[in-house]
Amino acid sequence: MAQSCMKTAIAKYKTNKFNGHNFALVNFKKLEYDLVWNRDYSIAKDVFSMNSLQGRLKISFETKGMEHYFDNSYKFVTAKLVYKYNKYFLHIPMTKEFEQTSILKIDKIVGIDLVGVRLSI
Repeated sequence: MAQSCMKTAIAKYKTNKFNGHNFALVNFKKLEYDLVWNRDYSIAKDVFSMNSLQGRLKISFETKGMEHYFDNSYKFVTAKLVYKYNKYFLHIPMTKEFEQTSILKIDKIVGIDLVGVRLSI
């Protein structure tokens, strides 16, 4: 947890430096905590498990309407636990591999991931 706090602070300063802002502009307005998959958190069946200062927490959750994200074809990555509106929210990005397609078969582009140079269809 302490490493996550340091990494978050360093990332904020690096972002400001890259954008040409003064380091004094760094401000943490909301509580947040980065969770690394299979180190800080895991998901098995309908149980979310995460590290805390009081030990491992196990919290049940429902996948209703999201079952296809838990069919082992998606890969979980670093999540962010955010405290907002007097509630905790867990943002879990996921990735999935798709077959390479021809540019001629693409008829709808929603956005382009410039970092990974991937098309989002």
